[in-house]
Amino acid sequence: MSEWEFLFQVTEQADCLLLLDVNNIYVSGINHGFDPIAFLNHLPESRVQQIHLAGHSDHGDHIVDTHDHPVAEPVWDLYRHACSRFGGVATMIERDDNIPELGGLIAELERARAIAAETLGSGVQKSREAVL
Repeated sequence: MSEWEFLFQVTEQADCLLLLDVNNIYVSGINHGFDPIAFLNHLPESRVQQIHLAGHSDHGDHIVDTHDHPVAEPVWDLYRHACSRFGGVATMIERDDNIPELGGLIAELERARAIAAETLGSGVQKSREAVL
């Protein structure tokens, strides 16, 4: 059973919601050789309640979901796809170490808001209310 099949079964059988860590999906996709877009496309739309964004550390032959770097470009792209697929769900940027000055954090927040608004404005995003 794939990880997304497992998550689908857990959310359905437990009748629970899902916190979606987009950076973790990207990191796992790179490290384990699966397509992060396919992962997102197999999750139940109605179960995603919140999205988390973060950065990761690149160690050459693998990457680690460390939450200590800015959100990477491929993760922003994956977030755009997640917004299109799951609608306006709450989004949080996680930063556990190497915390930048406030201006750096606000810049990432504004980028997340812009991506969500762009997706919402395109008519692609579902009608769920975005909270950022």
